[in-house]
Amino acid sequence: MAKQRNEAIDKNRQLETTLAKKEREITELLDKVNETVKDYETKLEKKEEQMWAITEKLNEEASVSKMQASIMEKEKIAEMERKLLAQAQAFAEETEVLKAALEKSEAEVQKHLTKISEMANRQYEPRMERLRAIEKDLKSRMEEYLLAEESLETGLICPKCLQFFRQPQALIPCNHNYCHECVVQIKSENYDRVVCPECGPSGTDVQHVFRNEALESLTERFTRRKSLIMSMMSWIKVLRVFGPENGGAGQR
Repeated sequence: MAKQRNEAIDKNRQLETTLAKKEREITELLDKVNETVKDYETKLEKKEEQMWAITEKLNEEASVSKMQASIMEKEKIAEMERKLLAQAQAFAEETEVLKAALEKSEAEVQKHLTKISEMANRQYEPRMERLRAIEKDLKSRMEEYLLAEESLETGLICPKCLQFFRQPQALIPCNHNYCHECVVQIKSENYDRVVCPECGPSGTDVQHVFRNEALESLTERFTRRKSLIMSMMSWIKVLRVFGPENGGAGQR
């Protein structure tokens, strides 16, 4: 009897050691996930700020070029626009690389969440409560991130058709943006003249229409990223953690 009791005590100690180890693994996984997501969010925010700066610079340079058209040769204007577009394209390509890295990170997050759910099915109730708290925190973080995305979305909507920009065109010098099709419609409605609806009849005449490739790239990346985020939210919202009283089963 003493031998069996000692063996049972040893097994309980081994089980507690294993559970403590798994708990540390969960904590380390969550720390890694949070650090990775935070790092890529910071990098993406910086790139978006750079893209907006390039857009503003494009609009300013296009406006200056139009006002100086009487004294500048058309070849010089075209060369300047090519250089600016090349710079914007370079930033867009770099941002695409960052987007791919973020998508990879999101896939890793989902993988870690799955692993956490599977590990949780083998834990006792105190540890299951911690996992439920972690699950709630993940949902809260994703909802906050989605709200932040929605605030950015308003700046990517065409004020005429109220849809995401499609081939956005910048009106110079007011710098308001509209879809290409909307600009064509505006022109047809105003006797072959482009009049900015936001500025109104009393606004400055539109001197030049410039395709805003930087804004176009940002809109495309935003819509793709939003789709990914919504997919993750759909997955997280149906995540459930079950304890031993439910048979140790997990459901996603």
